[in-house]
Parts: sequence; C-alpha cells; structure tokens
Amino acid sequence: MAAAALGAAVTSAPLITVCTPTYDRAATLPRLHESLCAQTFRDFEWLVVDDGSTDDTAAVVASLAERSPFPVVYRRQENAGKHIALNHAAATCRGTFLAVLDSDDWYVPSCLERLKHHWDRIPDPSGFAEVQGLCADEQGRVLGDPYPSDVFDSDYYTLTQVLRLRGDRSGMIRVDVLRAHPFPDTFRGVYVPEAIVWNRIARSYRIRGVNEVVTKKEYLAAGITSAGRRRAAAWAGPRFLQLRELLEMAQTRPLSRAARLRAYANLSRYGLHEGRGITAIGALAPERALWAATLPVGAALYLRDRAREPL
Repeated sequence: MAAAALGAAVTSAPLITVCTPTYDRAATLPRLHESLCAQTFRDFEWLVVDDGSTDDTAAVVASLAERSPFPVVYRRQENAGKHIALNHAAATCRGTFLAVLDSDDWYVPSCLERLKHHWDRIPDPSGFAEVQGLCADEQGRVLGDPYPSDVFDSDYYTLTQVLRLRGDRSGMIRVDVLRAHPFPDTFRGVYVPEAIVWNRIARSYRIRGVNEVVTKKEYLAAGITSAGRRRAAAWAGPRFLQLRELLEMAQTRPLSRAARLRAYANLSRYGLHEGRGITAIGALAPERALWAATLPVGAALYLRDRAREPL
C-alpha cells in the first residue's frame, strides 16, 4: 500500500486517528477537511485511505494537507472495498481510537471534544469498545432513532436487534479492539456489512451512546447506502456470513420471531446466490424447523433478484 505523510509535522502519537476511506470522492473532501480544521479538540491525525480512486483524490489530499494544522497521512490501495481500507487503517494508525468519517460526511466543531468527554466519564472503560453520538442531515434533522436516554450503555446487537434502533451513528472506537476483530478479507471488491464486525465485538464489549449530534451526513447517489439495495447477488457472500452469525448469536440473545423468520428467509436467498445447495444451507441453520418454514420465501426472493439482476 502506497503511503505518504503530509501536513503538519508528525510528533507524538495522537489520541484519535480520524480515518476516511474514500473512492472517487475528491469533490467532497474539502468540506470534510474544513470540519476537521474547525475541531475544538486538536489531538488527532487524519488518515485518508484511497480505495483505488480514478479521480484526483491524491492531489486534493496533498493540497489540503499543505494548510492542515494536524498531521495528514495518505494511503492508497488497489480497489478492494471499504472493509479492507478499515483493516489497513486499524493496523497502521497511530491513534488510541479510530474515528471513521466517510468522505461524504463532516463533523460538527465539537465532535471529537464531546466524544472524548463522554468516554472519560465511563467509570470502567475496559468493558467498552466505543462511544458514539447521532448523525443529522444538512438541515440538522436527526437521522434515525435517538438512544432511550441521553447517555445510554448497551452493545451493537442489543441496539439493533432488541431495541431496533435505526439510523446511522458516529463515534470513535478503540483501535486495539478493532485490531482483534478485523473484517473478513476473503471478500474483495464487494460491500461487506459492518454489522459482521460490530456483532462480533458485541459479544465482549459495550457502547456508550449519547443523544448529541456529532456528524452531518449526505447520502450521494453512487454511495454504498444506495448501491447496497441493488446488489443482492454480487454481495451475497458477506450477507450470508452476516446472517449466519446473527442467527448463531440469537441462540443466546433475544431476537423476535419476525426477525428470525426474515433472517432465515434471507439466509436461503443469499446462500442460493452463492451457489450453495439447499442441503448445505440447511446444515448451517441453527434452527432447522424455522429455516425450513421460510425456505419457500427465501427461494422466491432469490428468483426475484435473478429477474431484476440477470446474470
């Protein structure tokens, strides 16, 4: 991976590495950079992982770094996906925490200061991996559900599967935890749901969530959020892995019957897209009766995907 240190002189290791995985988003980086320059907390570096961009991302980052009051590190990899970029970031960053800031997002000025403030108030942080806040759109409207209380301790599985909170979150996570829970690198050039890693981390660590907007977001048409809804066949492998691990966790954690049925139907759907036989899929289902009951639905979803996205 090509790397370059830019911007302010690199001295001691910063507390936070702000990581931006990016692909062909040179036009949005100046807004992001401006929000970093406005941060009220200064002990951070900016790590840009360029996922094989074909635009002038490298030149834009170099130009921004010339006026940065903080260290800037630029790394370039062959196009492999955001998950590979995050693995590289966790492995090479200098910070104690990694804060992922996507290329079409930007921080409010107090973001890093407030995240550190709330982390420092956890009585025993050894059992916590992350502190996170809310996201809002350009008009300041919160995207998704707030936490049940202004300061709320939980874990990713509970937040998403039990409380069923929806919407993006933004925060900083311990680098040592990420290094111990890397994204699967067997999938290249496809979208890998971050839920795979967050659910694995949820087995051992909690999250402190706060009802404060720390990040603004803009969903661009060519981004992962929009593309992910159209690529069932292409991204079947990671989806199958995510669902299989979710259903395994559900053997010891709460999960509603409706959610179980949806998960089992989609397990068959994505397993068929992967080319797995029905017997092979069923062998990996923790609850064979529920899987068998949803198999017709899963097969119908698979056929619908094939009709929409012919091979």
